[in-house]
Amino acid sequence: MRNKNAYNFTAKVQSKEAKVSIFLGVLSLLAVAGAVVAGVTDKNFNGRFMGALGFLSFALSLCGFILTVETLKDEDTLPKLKYISLIINTLMILFDVFLFASGL
Repeated sequence: MRNKNAYNFTAKVQSKEAKVSIFLGVLSLLAVAGAVVAGVTDKNFNGRFMGALGFLSFALSLCGFILTVETLKDEDTLPKLKYISLIINTLMILFDVFLFASGL
């Protein structure tokens, strides 16, 4: 039996800004993951480099969040990717703020 939700009878498309915002959120996540892996595996790892990766992660997720908020105003695009990018970037901002506040 066919899924009734498989067909899309609308002229709305996915927003390019939402796709870029998801990319920025995933890049932010990879920067934090790379800093954590490098910090755990290498005992002589430079803390400044780890801090720079953390700040880069925060900047990328903040840019993605701002781009997502601007995209939410557009009603001519589908909302699914917008909300996914909003969740990813918000979680990354909160995670980065928590890391900065805890001093890790």
